[in-house]
Amino acid sequence: MNNEIVLITGANRGLGLATAEALAKQGYQVIISARKQQALDELAQRFTKAGLKIDTLLMDVASDQSVQQAKKIIEQRYGKLDCLVNNAGVIIESNYEFTNLPSQVIADTFNINTLGAIRTMQAFYKLLAKSKNPRIVNMSSGMGAITDMNSGYMAYRISKTALNVATLQGHQELHDKYKIRVMALCPGWVKTDMGGPNATRELAEGISGIIWAVNTPANGPSGKFFRDGVEIPW
Repeated sequence: MNNEIVLITGANRGLGLATAEALAKQGYQVIISARKQQALDELAQRFTKAGLKIDTLLMDVASDQSVQQAKKIIEQRYGKLDCLVNNAGVIIESNYEFTNLPSQVIADTFNINTLGAIRTMQAFYKLLAKSKNPRIVNMSSGMGAITDMNSGYMAYRISKTALNVATLQGHQELHDKYKIRVMALCPGWVKTDMGGPNATRELAEGISGIIWAVNTPANGPSGKFFRDGVEIPW
């Protein structure tokens, strides 16, 4: 039986929820976080009926206070963390061009997509350091890759490019000092609420790379960017 503890942020729907259910079926103790208690309560009932080992946690990655409170709860309940999956993210822009994209849209996107992951990495690294195989999986996107920077969705692209930088910086510090592996992941364009109905990948395809990353061993990769288990350019 796998007794490792995995925290997935923003996992009340879409990729995060599907990943949580898949990992729970593999035997992981999964913790999902979301911003709304009602959504978590409804999911808790669903998990109980399905016999899945999934705990719920109220946490808003856009809030320093909320993240710190969540850390205290996990420390009290479990005493450690084996894997952090930074899945929480938003796209809140539409039909904007470079010349008229409001700065507040950029700031709000950055606060969740980039700073949200940084907040959790800073909050949970000490709990991760207690694991025999500590790893952080940051959900990025090919839209943040410098090598594939087409026009459109500028706020989202900026936030994911910055997340890639944070992944590399996190790798350099956390891996050297605490043996915590940090990697970025692109799930592809997946049919979720965020991806929309025109996306090219089904949910099962989108989560396959996440499952792969979570299952990598202690001597596995760090400081790299992946899609479907294959390294891709930054």
